[in-house]
Amino acid sequence: MITQLQFDISVRADVGNSNQPIQDNNGRAIFEVVGEVIGFFVVADGMGGYEDGARASQTVIDTVLAYLRANLSTDTHTAILRQAIEAANTAVYTYTQAEEIRSGSTITCALIHQEQALIANVGDSRTYLHRQRQLRQITRDHSMVEELIQRNLMPAEERYDNRYLNVLTRGLGTAVDVEVDMFELPLLPDDLLLLCSDGLSSTLREGEIADILNQPTSLDEMSEQLVQAAITAGGNDHITVMLVRL
Repeated sequence: MITQLQFDISVRADVGNSNQPIQDNNGRAIFEVVGEVIGFFVVADGMGGYEDGARASQTVIDTVLAYLRANLSTDTHTAILRQAIEAANTAVYTYTQAEEIRSGSTITCALIHQEQALIANVGDSRTYLHRQRQLRQITRDHSMVEELIQRNLMPAEERYDNRYLNVLTRGLGTAVDVEVDMFELPLLPDDLLLLCSDGLSSTLREGEIADILNQPTSLDEMSEQLVQAAITAGGNDHITVMLVRL
């Protein structure tokens, strides 16, 4: 049993091989609600060009954090986190419509309280669980490639070389309403969560990620190795890696 939550955290963000301003943003907060500790960790990847994408992802981070600060309690986490992400969707959609620009953002996040993690995502940024040297993807991409795989129209192993790899079917700020996927995950001591933008997951296979996470080294060294491995593998997208260990 986890009697007191303590987090070891490492974050790395890099432009990869794109040489353009980064569109990814990330955030974290430790809340104390009625004497209980609640951890929140989030990664967002902007869409719609570098300047607009960075603005969209930062708006998502700011809106979700502000909503949680104002509304978080020790229960009803699912409803509150869903509402926070819906508020972020409204915030991005409102200004893109007013300014007549096309933009949006993904989100993947983890809300951790006691022995449970509540994972949420929209788009193709991912959250993984690394437990006892095994890596498991918790979220499911909202992308054209994932739809093709789920419909048995494309083998899963072909996802990395498909021209539709970066075509999303769902994002924040692209429509009035948004559907948020949510997952409840029981946690054990020493569990490691990996939150990342698709700059990592679309470049490195899960086995390659697991090999790095299995090394007996610090989280900072792991996150740096993940970023460098994605760059070496030719990743042309921005890369954000957030590691959270209990």
